[in-house]
Amino acid sequence: MTTELLDAVKHQVAAFTPFYAQLAELKDNNTALTFDYESTKGNKEARSHIFKLRQSKAALEKARKEEKEESLNYGKKVDAEAKVIAAEIEGMINVHQVKIDEIEEREKDRIAAITRDIEQIKTWGEGLNTSSALQVSLTNLGSIAIDNSFAEYSTQAAQLKDARLVKLRGLLDETLKAEAEAAELTRLREEAAARAQKDRDDAIAKAAADKAKREAEELAARKEAQAKKAIADAEAKAKAESEAATRRELELKLQAENAERRVLEERQRAIEEAAAAEARAKAEQAAAVKREQDRAAAAKKSEEDAAAKREANKKHRAKINNAAVAAFVAGGMTEETAKLAVTLIAQGIVPAISISY
Repeated sequence: MTTELLDAVKHQVAAFTPFYAQLAELKDNNTALTFDYESTKGNKEARSHIFKLRQSKAALEKARKEEKEESLNYGKKVDAEAKVIAAEIEGMINVHQVKIDEIEEREKDRIAAITRDIEQIKTWGEGLNTSSALQVSLTNLGSIAIDNSFAEYSTQAAQLKDARLVKLRGLLDETLKAEAEAAELTRLREEAAARAQKDRDDAIAKAAADKAKREAEELAARKEAQAKKAIADAEAKAKAESEAATRRELELKLQAENAERRVLEERQRAIEEAAAAEARAKAEQAAAVKREQDRAAAAKKSEEDAAAKREANKKHRAKINNAAVAAFVAGGMTEETAKLAVTLIAQGIVPAISISY
């Protein structure tokens, strides 16, 4: 209420006379007083001053009610003057209360921010299942400084950070062990497969060699039996004819010699054919081994191509993630915060946000 209105209703209610004298003194004191609202002592002094003003306001309210009881009309005058005085006092209160309220709001915001940071430390690295991701998470958590920004919560934050670091290191050790065991199992399986393949190759080669040798021996035996039979037949015939006609002796002898030569020729031919059969068997064995080697090489190349593709995809994702980190840093984030943000988005932890690879 304005000073003119205050003067217009002044001294109409006798019961308020003491309050006018007190009001002038309060206004002078209120104008002269200054407080360091940011310090504990100054803040306490400001609150104490407000309390005294509220006491004056309460006393005024008591006097108003007592005077108002005399009559309704008189009560209206009492209310009007009381409102004027109360407004003046409330105005003086607000001068200081607004500062205190601002400080309290800042304090609430400060504590809320610290609480958010502490909650983030509690759950740091949850959901990660690879050693590389856990190592990055450990590094990022280790880079968080528990400094004066945590104020009275510094001890709690430091304890939570240490506990989380211990937890993540344990998870990293377990993950590294599991990954090493998986790699060793893969190596053992590959070695077993290689040994099995070699055993199959050796068995194929031995079977082919045995078959070739067996066929050559059977062929040689048949040729030899045929030759022996031919010799026996020739000798029997020669003997019979020599008894029948001496004059044919020379012819029979010649026939015997020819038969023997043919036997030798047949035997040589059988040996040569056996050697050729063995050579063919070896060629077939070599071809079979070559086909198996080609198949194994093709399988190995397919696996290597798949590994190369996975590695290229990994590098591609890393390149895009690095570009995203650079963009966040360019936008004002710290590098650690940017890396954390990209990691959380890439893992699908942040709702409705993803990275296009």
